[in-house]
Amino acid sequence: MTIVQRFGRRQPGRSYEQRSAAYAVIFDASHRVACVADKKLGLFLPGGGLEPGEDPLGAVHREVAEECARSLDVILPLGSAIQFVHASDDKLFELHASFFLGRFGQSLDGPAQHELSWLQAVPQLPVFFHECHRWAVQQGLIRCAA
Repeated sequence: MTIVQRFGRRQPGRSYEQRSAAYAVIFDASHRVACVADKKLGLFLPGGGLEPGEDPLGAVHREVAEECARSLDVILPLGSAIQFVHASDDKLFELHASFFLGRFGQSLDGPAQHELSWLQAVPQLPVFFHECHRWAVQQGLIRCAA
């Protein structure tokens, strides 16, 4: 049985839109983690929402290519999480996220949608928009240390 981590709380009596997403945890040799920034929301791991009929593995490859203009070599799955998101415009989302430990492959033709940042992951983890991203980075560090 797969354990799914939960972050945030569901507000009773409120309706949540379910969204599925996949993200990559990518470290460099100095234990810095790859991040992308949204000017309004803050830091995220590379990745994003699944398209209709897409599985998490396919989505993380596509999203990293779009966001970072790089291919992705997946090393292993890190786990799944549910994050309850209370958006600023009063929309409520139930994010079902899958996380993969990976490394960047080759550069791809075309522009990246986001500027890539490398942030120190130890000893202090970066503050992400979604708490589940911080958890995924911790899981990646544990796997890399094993």
